[in-house]
Amino acid sequence: MANLSFTSLGNGLYSASAEPVTVYWLLLFGTPPSGNLDVSDTWNNYSGCYLFMPSDLPIDDIATFVAALKGALPQPLPTDTQIRFVSWLPNPASVSGMMTVKAVIQASTEPPQAQVVPAVSLPLANVALKLPNMCSLSFDADRPALNFNSTAGSGNILIPRTGMSLNLAPLNGLVFVPLSGASAGALLFDANGWASSDFCKAFSDAPSPFAAPPAGEIRYFYGAAGSVQALRYPVFPAPAAVPQLFFKVSLDPLNVWVSERTCFGLDVAKFGGANPLPTALNFFGTDGQPLTITPRQGSGYGFGQRPPMANEVSTGTYAYLAPAGVFDVQPPKNLAPAAAAGIRHIMCGLTGTEYLLLAPGATLEFMPGNPAHAGTNFTQPVGGTPAVVDPCHPPPGGTPVVPGALLNDTYTTSWLQVNPATPQPGVIDHGYAVQPEASVYYSTVQDAGTNTPYPYPLALGCRVSQLADESNAIVPV
Repeated sequence: MANLSFTSLGNGLYSASAEPVTVYWLLLFGTPPSGNLDVSDTWNNYSGCYLFMPSDLPIDDIATFVAALKGALPQPLPTDTQIRFVSWLPNPASVSGMMTVKAVIQASTEPPQAQVVPAVSLPLANVALKLPNMCSLSFDADRPALNFNSTAGSGNILIPRTGMSLNLAPLNGLVFVPLSGASAGALLFDANGWASSDFCKAFSDAPSPFAAPPAGEIRYFYGAAGSVQALRYPVFPAPAAVPQLFFKVSLDPLNVWVSERTCFGLDVAKFGGANPLPTALNFFGTDGQPLTITPRQGSGYGFGQRPPMANEVSTGTYAYLAPAGVFDVQPPKNLAPAAAAGIRHIMCGLTGTEYLLLAPGATLEFMPGNPAHAGTNFTQPVGGTPAVVDPCHPPPGGTPVVPGALLNDTYTTSWLQVNPATPQPGVIDHGYAVQPEASVYYSTVQDAGTNTPYPYPLALGCRVSQLADESNAIVPV
């Protein structure tokens, strides 16, 4: 049995330490017990509310907050021990944004068992996890955790999508919410054999403008609201290449865009045969050779934020599948052993003149939630005529834009981080490079000493950053 106790904050509110989500418990009626309260007692002996909130948002006034919280719960509140609430609150300053599951204790059960009444959908951007009416809620003292479980009379716990027939249900109908540890407050479950097409459809743009639903992409966006255009760079193969998917799923209504909290992590050991592990096949070295990018256990799909489609309401947020987590880089199979063991230059731009340097054993880490929207106006009047200009170097009279400010986080995507196998001081084992302007791709080069042209243009590589500084740790691709 796990050891977890709640500390009294006053007015019947208790807390247990956790990051990045703090777990609270609120006594709904009666005299609050003195001192710390064991987690098992909160379930077995009292009517209360388990509450999850971001750890970085403090409660300013406990009494005021408790009164507002009780008023926001489904009324009337009980005067006995026959009810349990589970709630997620994005900000203690506004209880109107709270998401709540109400569960009523069943008669003559030991330990107490509850049933969800009525059905509730926990939103995750434009989709949701649906807990059906009469699914069970129980307490797992060993984890400790709260368990939601489909029952014969409740129907399945599902991730539905309006207008689509999908079968995205947890393995054995079980979803659990840890009350301690790094995953506290997240909804965790296994997914076995989900149809890849169903999974991709559930998070696709609707109606999809694509022939096949996207299966994990890097996207960039440009243009003003109402006329935003998207650039798509597929990472994972189309659904037909991998018929079934196996996941370790984590969903957090408070952290939808954070892949450490909301992620469909691939359960690598379960793939094989007719269901190969999804691998990224769209990366190339500067020599034109394809590279195989293979996900590690728990890596897979997070969410990027996109604009709504024409038939979608303009309010709210909309998600698409973006790659997330750590991936191994496999060299081309046709290389000789000596060449395969060498440093790889993986293209990260539109040409082979921009690349990431990867020493053997280095991994790539996809990190969703990074800026992907170029809202800058690239068209400015030049000589009285509108023209496309470089916003960082506008014509006379223009205001230059700092390069780092070209992208904003109105919409987001995955950036890349290079993780060297064994970092060594003074050794260049990872980095970011581009072709310098003084190269054959730009213009004839001048000798800086004599200001005369060299006999031939110089085609040289230029390492811009070793990616050792924290500010350069992740790069857009």
